[in-house]
Amino acid sequence: MKSAIVRIGGSEDLPWWWDEVQLDSELCNINIERVNFRNKKSKQISTLDLPFLSIKILLTLLRLRKKYDYIFTFECDHATFFLSFWQTILFFRRPKHVVLQFIMREKVNTLSSKIKYAVMRFCFHSLYKIICSSTQEAEYYKKVFKWNEQKVAFVPFHTSRKFVADEIKDGEDYVLSAGRVFRDFNTLVIAAKDISQKVCIVASPNAVKVPEDLKNVKILFDIPFDEFERLIKNCQFVVIPLEDRQISVGQLVILHAMALGKLVITTRTAGTVDYIVNGENGILVEPGNPDELRERMKEVASDLELRLRLGKNARNAVLEKYLPHHYTSKVREVLMEKKI
Repeated sequence: MKSAIVRIGGSEDLPWWWDEVQLDSELCNINIERVNFRNKKSKQISTLDLPFLSIKILLTLLRLRKKYDYIFTFECDHATFFLSFWQTILFFRRPKHVVLQFIMREKVNTLSSKIKYAVMRFCFHSLYKIICSSTQEAEYYKKVFKWNEQKVAFVPFHTSRKFVADEIKDGEDYVLSAGRVFRDFNTLVIAAKDISQKVCIVASPNAVKVPEDLKNVKILFDIPFDEFERLIKNCQFVVIPLEDRQISVGQLVILHAMALGKLVITTRTAGTVDYIVNGENGILVEPGNPDELRERMKEVASDLELRLRLGKNARNAVLEKYLPHHYTSKVREVLMEKKI
């Protein structure tokens, strides 16, 4: 089975997970095929670039068509959209196009959202398989796109082996929270009013407002990754408050913290229930409930044994299920129609 990962960009640097997936002993013959468009990455593409990028991707598809059995793209970026668009209108079924970590903002009751989903449903008609990062999310896309069971599958997200802690240690007297999209930081700020610990929130500008009289909450913006990792390593535990969404969000930070052996308190929603087993490798709280969140934070802050036990279980879960070679192995099982 010859496969290729299609990425937009001129850099020859390999993705961070490339060496780690080599731990999958059954990894198939897979290459990286780059669409070099003016040395831009996908996020740097402007609206005026899109027609020219579309033609570039069509030429790439024609070149790859008989070379590979499968092509992989990620999320709903330009490579995913244009490859599926051209395969749909040209009735191409080879190579089989698989989208990894598929995610789209939820459909809402507006004309623009309805048009967007209608266009996407047409373009994605040619897709062979969509891989989602949560079971609830997979069911949601089946419903809104009217896709059959064979088109959509759940494969757990992953984090880097280099984040896995060698030993489980308690941290300093502060709590860390972080993230950019669909975070419910306001619930965390309300919960923090009656706790003694410091709460450090790493967020986008204007993501949350903190009352002037709330002295134990500190907001950080756009910090270097090394500083962010240091904050996770040295905190007592991590709190990830999320909006209640049907799409999956939050796993990136949650799995990073779990790999470092940190107990995670997070919202019970689509992006978390496949990863956190409440009371075993983390703690789940109901959405938008600052009272429950405050009680769980107080409980964890006062119980060293609980922090260390759940932190160790979290790290072990990552070692057992949530590394890149686990991801490739499960994707292969899905494509080979084996039971996960």
